[in-house]
Amino acid sequence: MRTHWKIALASLIGGLALSAVLIVNSIGLRNLQYMYTLHTTEQKIIKMEGHQSANGYYLTKSIEPTQILKQRMQSQGWHYVQHEGNGYFFEKKQQQTIVTTTIWNHNYVLYQVQRDVVDLTG
Repeated sequence: MRTHWKIALASLIGGLALSAVLIVNSIGLRNLQYMYTLHTTEQKIIKMEGHQSANGYYLTKSIEPTQILKQRMQSQGWHYVQHEGNGYFFEKKQQQTIVTTTIWNHNYVLYQVQRDVVDLTG
């Protein structure tokens, strides 16, 4: 009887460990760290490092991601022009940029700032 109990417990622990590994693997360890940072700090937006493109990538878990985007852009002198699909168009003097948004991992929003012209973490 004790052997069956040990086997069941070992199987349960192994299954939980395998599930944790699969979750971390599907999300990615770096992305999991970003999610943890948003949960454990007062930061509303964090910059995601390591992307190969010239664009800037930022992550938020804000309830109002559109409002916080507009506020952050306005605080750095950018004026909201229009919204088309998942793109938000902004202007500053003679410059124009587009910030696209993507729902990421159910509860998060990923901002992609064209040419990384503004730091949204501010």
